[in-house]
Amino acid sequence: MLNSKERKEAKKDLQEAVDSQKVVADQLKENMEYLYHTRQKLKERIQEAMVYINSLKNVPENLNVKIEKIQVNVSRYEGLLKQADVEYAKVKKQAGGTAAAGVGAGIGVATLAPTAAMAVATTFGTAATGTAIASLSGAAATNAALAWLGGGALVTGGAGIAGGETLLALAGPVGWAIGGAALLTGGAMANGKNKKAAAEMKAQTIKVYAAERTQQALTTEIKRMDSLTEDDLVDIRSRIMMAQAYPLDFHEMTEAQISLLGTLVNNVHSAAKRLNSTLGENGKFTD
Repeated sequence: MLNSKERKEAKKDLQEAVDSQKVVADQLKENMEYLYHTRQKLKERIQEAMVYINSLKNVPENLNVKIEKIQVNVSRYEGLLKQADVEYAKVKKQAGGTAAAGVGAGIGVATLAPTAAMAVATTFGTAATGTAIASLSGAAATNAALAWLGGGALVTGGAGIAGGETLLALAGPVGWAIGGAALLTGGAMANGKNKKAAAEMKAQTIKVYAAERTQQALTTEIKRMDSLTEDDLVDIRSRIMMAQAYPLDFHEMTEAQISLLGTLVNNVHSAAKRLNSTLGENGKFTD
């Protein structure tokens, strides 16, 4: 058949691109989950620090202001987790509690494991509507959280394969089976003329590789944030241990002890802010 060789080669190239991106997307998912677990540990460490700080007497007013801000940031983080958990359960129930049902309702968080859903919510924050990304499904979730992953592939109607594949990566093997089938058999790729099908597959191959490059950059940024969060964990733990030997009344402390406690409060404050840092559209974490 005319142009059949070109079509076969284009399909082979697209399959290789999809297989390559699966690996990168899985690494992205894995590192998002690592960050989520590290942040959970940091939240517990901050709460441990707050128990100690709240046991002190005659705390200077300037430190009290910081302490209040710490509590606000921790509450904000916990609020996001609660909202995401509630909405995740709601979507899961609506989808019938199975990945297959989730597909019928629209690929989205209905197909995600709870940990992955929380990782999405805490990494990407909330959509512009104020709804937790973990509560969204289908195109809404893709457009709200991952539209920019495919180099703009989702911005144009009907061309959302690259970003859609990214979201499917978070759904595990079931999602990939569905996504791969849709990618390689949909539209003109399955039914069109060889030349047109080859052209579409070549265009999708470019988009998949664009998504892969962006995902690699995101993975690097997430690893950086995870490292900073680990540093916060170590720093706060060591400072709490040091402070255990101090008097519980600021009036009885030396100037050096007061200074070191001030550093503890400042560092806990910075760590609590970092808990709520999310990925912006430039692929960098912002407060």
